[in-house]
Amino acid sequence: MNVNCLRLLAIVASLLLADCKGKKEPEIIKFEIANDGGDMPFKGKVLAIDNSLNCQFYGDVNSGKSGFFEGEIDSKLWDNIEKKLLTIDYKPLDESLADASNFEAVVYLKNGNRYHIHRHIGVKSTNGAEILSQILDTYKQIKLIPVKRKIKFETTYQNPPPVPPMTRSFLPPKI
Repeated sequence: MNVNCLRLLAIVASLLLADCKGKKEPEIIKFEIANDGGDMPFKGKVLAIDNSLNCQFYGDVNSGKSGFFEGEIDSKLWDNIEKKLLTIDYKPLDESLADASNFEAVVYLKNGNRYHIHRHIGVKSTNGAEILSQILDTYKQIKLIPVKRKIKFETTYQNPPPVPPMTRSFLPPKI
């Protein structure tokens, strides 16, 4: 009878271990989060961090920290950011908001998958926008060193919209 109890215990333990392995969260290897600032003057910025703890940042002239920067973070900050990123619902949203601070995120997973989402804070905040805002603001906690070279990011929200060309002037109609 004692041998049967041990066998049963071994089977239950192996089932529990197999169940735990099946529910593992996806592992994030890199992310980029950009913001357009949502107001004038334009205050775009972008933060990219990978699981090697390397950090890259770009801030527009009006963003408070202007230019291209690099740095490193500690593993505790990475773990905290990864937990926050895993709480976001990555389903696309069908809305576009004009009077809002807009966020764009690209999240790369170890399994090769990638999420590219857009979220908004403003008139109506959308799922994950506050989290993306908090993560983007972590650049203030990181010792960033200016670099002379341009850093290419996959996100685009950090770039100001192009000014349309003015080919000719328009005058009001004569009355």
